[in-house]
Amino acid sequence: MAPTVDCHEYCTGEFDPEDIVISGIAGRFPECDNVGELKESLYNKKDLVVFRDDRFEKGAINVPYSSCGLIRNLDKVDAKIFRLTPYIANLTDPGARIHMEVTCEAIADAGYDPFDMRGERIGIFNATTGDDTHRFETNAVPMPFTFRTMNPNRTSYTLDFT
Repeated sequence: MAPTVDCHEYCTGEFDPEDIVISGIAGRFPECDNVGELKESLYNKKDLVVFRDDRFEKGAINVPYSSCGLIRNLDKVDAKIFRLTPYIANLTDPGARIHMEVTCEAIADAGYDPFDMRGERIGIFNATTGDDTHRFETNAVPMPFTFRTMNPNRTSYTLDFT
């Protein structure tokens, strides 16, 4: 049997005064570019699951559903701010580019400028959806730098967190 942990004591015990937590929130959601838009959409009972023929033709993909929640502006990224060449930005998985943007927004939401924090000891913890782009009919070859599990590492490297 595992030892019992007194959660109250653990959470209220001694802490190193140098330790801090930056807690901010940000995200991209179907048809919503940020948490505020998601909140308004949910409060207004807006249906965020749609089929958009401007993204792909109906029946042209090999997925078991005909409509889904889609993130806007997948092709947009401020490559210069993240020190990415246009070539690398174009090769980078849209989820990785969005992860970098959302990380910066979450840090800003916590009241800090992420670009003033270069060289600082900062850990990035995130939640992402599974990547189902493998279901699309394509001849693309998966590249190691497109794996979603690498997003926090890539973002830490790009923002120069240690």
